[in-house]
Amino acid sequence: MCCFHCWGISTWCNSGRMCLLLLGIRWYDKMSKVELWKATDQESAEVLLKRRRWIWIGHTLRKPRDNIARRALRWNPQGQRNRGRPKNTWRRGVEQEMKEAGVTWGSLEAAAQDRVKWKQFVGGLCSTSGAIKV
Repeated sequence: MCCFHCWGISTWCNSGRMCLLLLGIRWYDKMSKVELWKATDQESAEVLLKRRRWIWIGHTLRKPRDNIARRALRWNPQGQRNRGRPKNTWRRGVEQEMKEAGVTWGSLEAAAQDRVKWKQFVGGLCSTSGAIKV
């Protein structure tokens, strides 16, 4: 954290205004969000959402096979979208990240059962240094 005052406020420090106030930065001082995140030891919203998504996937994969949430992970909706709608779905985004990491659903299911291994996988997947293979 940047200072004693910012300790424990990481959830609302992402908005920027309060962190700028606590850091003593005025409105006329130019500071990008990236510089603010570095000053307060914050991660970007994209990385935060990616990390939370993969933590939820691991939690869901540890549930019993007949659980509705676990079945929904593999569900593929059929049909056509309206004209002009993006073809991307949540599942397609996850599968794209899996492809980039070089993992399959089977290896994810096996890795999710071991919480330590799953934390290492998520940490590697959501870091800037690259993914840890499962």
